[in-house]
Amino acid sequence: MAGVAKAQTDNPLNLLDSVSTVTAAMITHIANATLYLETGASHHMLKHKSAFTRNEETDNMEVMMADGNKIQAPGKGAAVIHTVVGFDIVLEDAPHVPGIAANLLSVSVITGKGRVIKF
Repeated sequence: MAGVAKAQTDNPLNLLDSVSTVTAAMITHIANATLYLETGASHHMLKHKSAFTRNEETDNMEVMMADGNKIQAPGKGAAVIHTVVGFDIVLEDAPHVPGIAANLLSVSVITGKGRVIKF
């Protein structure tokens, strides 16, 4: 896959920092659930607590949805994305949002770190 770096590591933490291009087709799943790329999300958001490798409780954290509604986020932490090209990417500070319909991967968070997403 052109333009996609394949990293070899036993510890995937912060691997997203070493990958310059994320290709939409390379992401498969997180905790056996689908993960959707979202251009309007300000954060990566995960529905199930089991998706997290590290999770800390938060007090009164809310996330605003596209329709203007606010949903409680009782925690935030790190989670690992498994890719079809054989490496894992860690999402840091992702809110745990049980009320969302699906797991979201924020395009703006990735591109805000100077990375590129190819669709």
